[in-house]
Amino acid sequence: MEDHFFNPEVIYLLPGSSSTYSEQLQNCLKQLGDYLTGKGLQKDRVIRQTIFFGAGDNSEYQSKQKIFRDVLKSFYPAQIPATGYIAQLPEFNGRMSLEVYIACDSSDDLKIRHIPIADNSYTVIESSGYKEIYAAGLNSGCNSGIYKQATTSFTIMKEILDNEDLTFQDVVRQWNYIEE
Repeated sequence: MEDHFFNPEVIYLLPGSSSTYSEQLQNCLKQLGDYLTGKGLQKDRVIRQTIFFGAGDNSEYQSKQKIFRDVLKSFYPAQIPATGYIAQLPEFNGRMSLEVYIACDSSDDLKIRHIPIADNSYTVIESSGYKEIYAAGLNSGCNSGIYKQATTSFTIMKEILDNEDLTFQDVVRQWNYIEE
């Protein structure tokens, strides 16, 4: 279990029997909206989410990512939280799934900001002088080779750290999903 200054809740959502990827994500987001409402939480409490789906090649990946982004834009009125798009089928034998981290802390001094950057966004959570940054999907958006993808990812990461007055020494964990 990860250590956080607050206690995020993680939920895993599977779509119903919807046929298109758009409908599947809409179904998951409906479940998420119902879950948040049941907890008395707003959508801005979603700090990070990952969409798992199958993609045979980069072209299919980009096509599905665009579909997912369009659906997310209609669900999140202000700004989409940090979102990762992972071309890996979910473990539950489905075509797609949604993993969501939610800040359930009811502290009055908990501040959550979703900040747009490079066709995505990152999430900043602050409370009592403590700050955590969540970012996902930091990439060039195209099949550009391993070196270019890694360079682009770290350039965007540096921009985020600079924006938040942090350095790479402040990074606790990061993962790279780089395709060939």
